[in-house]
Amino acid sequence: MDHTALLYSGLEAVFAIVTIAITVLSWRYRSRVTGFPLFVTAVSAAAYALASFTMPFVSDPLAWQLVNNIRYPLGALIATGSFFIAVEFTQNEQYNRPVVRAAFGLILAVDAIVALTNPIHRLMITDQFITETGIYAAVLGPLFWVHVVVGLAIGSISIGLLLDNLREAQGIYRTQNVVLVVGLAMLAVFFGIQSVAAINYRFDLATVGIVGYCSLILWGLFRADLLQTVPVSRETLLKSMDDPVIALDENDTVVDLNTAAMGLFSVDAAAIGNHVESVFADYPALKTRVTAAELETETRDEITLSRNGNSQYFDLLVSPIVPRETHGPTIDATLGRIVVLRDITDRKQYETRIETHNRTLERLANVISHDLRSPMATAQNLVTILKLNLDEPNESAERSIAELEALIGDIEAFASHLPALARESSYVEHPTTFDLEPIADAAWRAVDTDGLSLQVVDEITLSGDPRRLRQVLQNLFQNTAHHARPTATTVTVGLLPDRDGFFVEDDGPGIGAAQDDEIFDYGMSTGDGTGIGLAIVRTIVEAHSWRIAVTHSDRGGARFEIDTNPT
Repeated sequence: MDHTALLYSGLEAVFAIVTIAITVLSWRYRSRVTGFPLFVTAVSAAAYALASFTMPFVSDPLAWQLVNNIRYPLGALIATGSFFIAVEFTQNEQYNRPVVRAAFGLILAVDAIVALTNPIHRLMITDQFITETGIYAAVLGPLFWVHVVVGLAIGSISIGLLLDNLREAQGIYRTQNVVLVVGLAMLAVFFGIQSVAAINYRFDLATVGIVGYCSLILWGLFRADLLQTVPVSRETLLKSMDDPVIALDENDTVVDLNTAAMGLFSVDAAAIGNHVESVFADYPALKTRVTAAELETETRDEITLSRNGNSQYFDLLVSPIVPRETHGPTIDATLGRIVVLRDITDRKQYETRIETHNRTLERLANVISHDLRSPMATAQNLVTILKLNLDEPNESAERSIAELEALIGDIEAFASHLPALARESSYVEHPTTFDLEPIADAAWRAVDTDGLSLQVVDEITLSGDPRRLRQVLQNLFQNTAHHARPTATTVTVGLLPDRDGFFVEDDGPGIGAAQDDEIFDYGMSTGDGTGIGLAIVRTIVEAHSWRIAVTHSDRGGARFEIDTNPT
């Protein structure tokens, strides 16, 4: 073997080693976006380089033709892998559908069958001969040129996708995009030159393009964070989103962020590729909260961000990013995290005003209640003295004294109930979602129902304060037990058929028409009750921004309807 042949063989050997190294590296990144097609491309490139290195040493003509021809489907596989690298990197999901993958699979299958059956039909290589240097060479047939045209077409489409994406790429993505464009262009150029103007039968110029492409990928892995910071969240980070959104990889490096996030954190696209600590530098509490969240679990919280003396309140959501084919987040499968911040400053300020209002109202009620007790006690003492000083009061005087005592009792009862009314009238600040049936069961057990039975006939889910709703049901049940027995036997709870809300009804004697408008007023009682129970019911219902009305059930009893979405 002369020095030139030795040089070419040595180069082929080096190229094969480089592609094998890329294959080993790409295996580590196979679960990332663009990672799997990169791995397929690297395996195909390594096999192609090994075949090119082996060919000059094969002396059997049939074996040589098989080694030579296996490179053709490998070349097509390299082109296909590069296409899907471009598709995933540019987020062109319309080219990653099953029908597209099936079409490429068919192309690869036909290419492999035609190449490996060439000794039979001789359409890929029409003949082979021995060169002056004693090695085999091929006479190319018509299907070879079809193979070349198809391969270069796939490569051209891939480059076109990347060039189109390059127009809007910014920061580190622009560098990554350029790396892929240059690498694919080098691959296509050297494959084309090898097809039409090979420089030496011992040396395949296509391997130069393969090694150049793989070397750029290798450089990109370590210098441009290729596969570490890729636009994995572009589908989520819609340009129209008003909420700040940031995508992080598993090392808490920023891989994407939208315009709202840039405005909030006073950064630009150059923040991509930097650690989250630099982006959240002015918000250490947010940095701590995000970096402390577990990678594979979703975290929700509220956070206050303060800068330059101004405070903003946000709902914080940290969600794992997983590959499309992964069913659930795990430490090994998670690619990173999405951080979403929803501004709730207006809501928090409103809640603060409501809390202040509620505290003021309850404080005022307690003051009034306290201040009324003292004059009422004095009035009661005066009535007692008056009764003692009247030896034989006439009927009119006795009636007046009795009415005065009843009035004092009513005012004292009002004073004792006033704090409860104020407390229950406060708005529901933090509603929770709950099923009504267990709340109804708990309220039923708290009441002496005297042989009544309870039926909850529908599944009812509400958003509100379950403690207060239990008090509503308890008071309604108590009202039935106190006023509707012994006629009533059953209390029914169910959904309203024509609007949002629920009803509580019984099969007792019902409520008189004249009482319908007054039954929820304080002090209004249909019997010997205090008249506070239904007043508290209405107070709690209205604190939820709901509405309550009383009517008659189909069975003639009282029916309380609570509309949870009044218009």
